Amino acid sequence: MRGYLHTPDAKEPAKLELVMGPLSLFLRYRIIDTNYNDYAVVWGCFESPKYSSILGHTENLWILSRNKTLSEESKGRIYEYLDSKDISRAGLVDTNFQNCTS
Repeated sequence: MRGYLHTPDAKEPAKLELVMGPLSLFLRYRIIDTNYNDYAVVWGCFESPKYSSILGHTENLWILSRNKTLSEESKGRIYEYLDSKDISRAGLVDTNFQNCTS
């Protein structure tokens, strides 16, 4: 499936939109927190106008790291930010990248 990523409003570069293929899938991503060196916290909203009754509406949260591991200090800052915005951390799962070569 092919798609494209763009910033709908150049004045808000942290707001991204991914449009994918023939299903007209729209994924809206927002970089809601970052320290620009180690991590970015990304929130995403998914909806499909054509298939909303089947696919519905979902929201996702990712913590992206430039390295295979994220320092405890950075995790602490991220968790404080999420808590201050009443964003639940309940569904977050650590991913182990230790055996990845790239």
